[in-house]
Amino acid sequence: MLHVLGSRQLGLVTNLGVRALLGYFGAEALKVTITDPSDRRFAGKGIAIRNALLLSSFSLLLPGLYANSDRYDRFPWISDALLLTVPVLDMAGNSFDLYNDYGWFDSVAHFYGNAAVGALMTLFMAGRGSEPPLIRWLTAAGGTTFLHVLLEMQEYWTDLWFGTHNVEGLEDTEGDLASGWLGTVTGVVLAELALHGPRRGLIHAEARRLAAAMSAAFADAHPLSVAAQNLRSIRPVEG
Repeated sequence: MLHVLGSRQLGLVTNLGVRALLGYFGAEALKVTITDPSDRRFAGKGIAIRNALLLSSFSLLLPGLYANSDRYDRFPWISDALLLTVPVLDMAGNSFDLYNDYGWFDSVAHFYGNAAVGALMTLFMAGRGSEPPLIRWLTAAGGTTFLHVLLEMQEYWTDLWFGTHNVEGLEDTEGDLASGWLGTVTGVVLAELALHGPRRGLIHAEARRLAAAMSAAFADAHPLSVAAQNLRSIRPVEG
């Protein structure tokens, strides 16, 4: 996906395609939980509420932050699409019954989700351009791991309070955390390699767009304001 970062049209089409999948899987889950609550793909998982939260949080996160930013650069369509593939994979796993049929798919989902978020956090830190590489790597890895631990806690407490069945014991949680950590390291490494690879110009441009879009979430946005002035006067060629 990283090789198309320089194309606005392809980025937009990719983003809309991923959003269409997100809407489809969300609508299917809602329909099935209403018409056939005993369907084993969704039974006992609180899927309707969970998907509603995923749809709202993931689909509105970057657009909402971008709307409240300086908007001196265009929207990071590919970064947003990559973020949205995380809930899409999870929803597809439920819709196609992959979690029940293949025990290893849960590890794949946790690995991929952390890899995607780890890569995006690395690009965001690179786009800010105000931290040395070591701080960038540690922040991306630590932030991604922290979010993953919060997800595991949410699954546990949801099971405890609402009677859902998302956690299958300590071994399941340990496997999720291990898969997530491997995914985090992989995502950070791949993003860092891309930032120094043959397409680094396009990758850095997308990283700046991502950082600009997320600047509204951080009080210390001064480095981005400086970057904005530079981008207004000298814009890189982005294919």
